[in-house]
Amino acid sequence: MNSPDVRIDELETELIRLKEDLEKAREQAGELECVRKDMLSLLEDLNKSAATIKRGEKEWETTFDAIADPIFIHDKEFKIIRANKAYAEASGMPFKEIIGKPYYRVFPKMEGPCKACQSALGSPTPREDDISVPTIVRSFNIKSFPILDEDGRPLYSVHFLEDITDRKRAEEEIRA
Repeated sequence: MNSPDVRIDELETELIRLKEDLEKAREQAGELECVRKDMLSLLEDLNKSAATIKRGEKEWETTFDAIADPIFIHDKEFKIIRANKAYAEASGMPFKEIIGKPYYRVFPKMEGPCKACQSALGSPTPREDDISVPTIVRSFNIKSFPILDEDGRPLYSVHFLEDITDRKRAEEEIRA
């Protein structure tokens, strides 16, 4: 059996070690608290950024939808990726049914993409074309604006449809 003095020395050594461990734990807790504060600050910044992005997205959509002429954006396969309210109204289809469909199957209904659209996707310059839509007895000037990637390859195209029915009728009356 150990003597009481040896036992006291062992306990004092253990106490010193425990105090050192406690001090290390306190230092680690302080460091973790700093990390926690930094993470909370980052999360606050991310939340602010997300709110700013969401607000910007809403502003963009509101602006896009405020334009009275039909506008749509399609990908390289002519499938609609975005359209404004005027386009949805002109198509007579619910907005949710428009997205993902080839635009020429939605509005204006045609056998395939218009000439301006086809040439715009292969070119860095905008194109335009006049078309007649017999189903609604209207004529439109379609302006196609290609959006290209950094290497000049087409990503998608933006189309503006301007109703030119009255102008076309006036031109026909002048010719007659």
